[in-house]
Amino acid sequence: AGEVLVAVQGDNFFRDVKYTISFSLCKPNAKESIVAVEECLAEKQSSLAKLEQEYWDAKERYEKILFRIEQETDQVDAKLLEREALYASMAGDDVMEGGAIQALRKKEEARAKAQAKKEQKEAARA
Repeated sequence: AGEVLVAVQGDNFFRDVKYTISFSLCKPNAKESIVAVEECLAEKQSSLAKLEQEYWDAKERYEKILFRIEQETDQVDAKLLEREALYASMAGDDVMEGGAIQALRKKEEARAKAQAKKEQKEAARA
């Protein structure tokens, strides 16, 4: 006779789980080792939960920065095309001016489609 240490781990929240528990005698020093390992695992689980939150926060910041970079890049591309059209107009090159204007319109259409797709995706998540 003596102390008995019983541990049952279950992480299935959706279905009933059946356990078979076996008892056996263990070495006297095994109890302390098992308790120490279980305490360490509990600390690690807590640490990982905190780390997971840090991950999601960092991911959100990253996605916001990525979106800003995309917006800035689109704006620069649009201004470059606008400048090209203005220079072509100034030089009297109607073909070059028309090409730049057409490219600018395509860029705006692509941006609008991408924005609509993103909004659809976000609406589906909510």
